[in-house]
Amino acid sequence: MLSSTSGWLTATVAAAALAGCTSTGVAPPRAEFARAELAIEQAVAADATEYAPLQLQEAREKLQQGRQALYDENFTVAGWLAEEAQVSAELAMAEAQSARAEQLAEENRRSIEVLREELQRKEGTQ
Repeated sequence: MLSSTSGWLTATVAAAALAGCTSTGVAPPRAEFARAELAIEQAVAADATEYAPLQLQEAREKLQQGRQALYDENFTVAGWLAEEAQVSAELAMAEAQSARAEQLAEENRRSIEVLREELQRKEGTQ
């Protein structure tokens, strides 16, 4: 009798472990999706469409895949994908900000060079 109870217990534990791999009992990852959507909006506002289009596209694709997993009620995978989308969007935003900063620095270097040339011309005419 002990072996049949042991076998039943093992089967129950195995079934519970497999059930844990699905989304049964896992709440929909609403906060993760909200954070991912906000990160994408912020990346777009930071000109990621122009300066980091590939990373922004990856974020959007991950979010869409997450929505599909959400629709399929695979909440665990949906949460992971939403988090990946957020990270991709944050990377896109950081790259866009970096590219924009480099562009502004180059514009400032050009302005300084123009001012130097003007100063040299004025000193040469006096």
